[in-house]
Amino acid sequence: MIWPLPAKVSLVTGIPRTGGGSIDWVLPRTIRDAHPGSGVDVYHIRVVDGANKVIEYDVKVFVADPPRPTPPPSSMVQLVLSPSLTGSVYGDVLAVDQSGTLWRFPSSRTGTLGTKVKVGTGWQGLKVYAASDVNSDGKADILSIDGRGDLYLYKGKGNGTFMKKIKVGNGWKGYQLAAGADLNRDGVADIVSRAANGVLYFYPAKGGGLFGKKIQIGNGW
Repeated sequence: MIWPLPAKVSLVTGIPRTGGGSIDWVLPRTIRDAHPGSGVDVYHIRVVDGANKVIEYDVKVFVADPPRPTPPPSSMVQLVLSPSLTGSVYGDVLAVDQSGTLWRFPSSRTGTLGTKVKVGTGWQGLKVYAASDVNSDGKADILSIDGRGDLYLYKGKGNGTFMKKIKVGNGWKGYQLAAGADLNRDGVADIVSRAANGVLYFYPAKGGGLFGKKIQIGNGW
């Protein structure tokens, strides 16, 4: 493998020098990696001493591998599939980027996503969950859990945006949610959560975005 010669190298074997001499790289300034991955490479150099005598050497040098390009970090830190937030028959994708901005990507019958629409800011540190319609107003909502474990409801306006958050619970730190389905067939979307110890709980919706006392429905999750 031929690489461009790096600007700085550390010589492993010495090069005889005489006063007034100079060192030139030859043919042209290239390097052949004799030991891939070892960091030891061989340079072919030419020494011109003070008497204009030319001596050629193959010299081993330590040289770091060229830096590998680091792929750019993903701009989105959360992706959430949601029922339509605008009344469309097709669902939406919600995404939170690294700056804490919440975006909505409308979908289509072909499964492709439309141009993203900014929904709001200040969502860094929140875990976002699609919740379907938890307050029985016919519009899809979302839930979030903050770093303290407080649970918030954001009532959907039906146009892809949300009303101001409402705190609907606490003590949710360490829980993972699955929301959006009506498990007890009372017409209101419920919540299922998994605790850090693997216990699975069901929270029946009471309407208005509130939920009843949790009921253990499984373990080993």
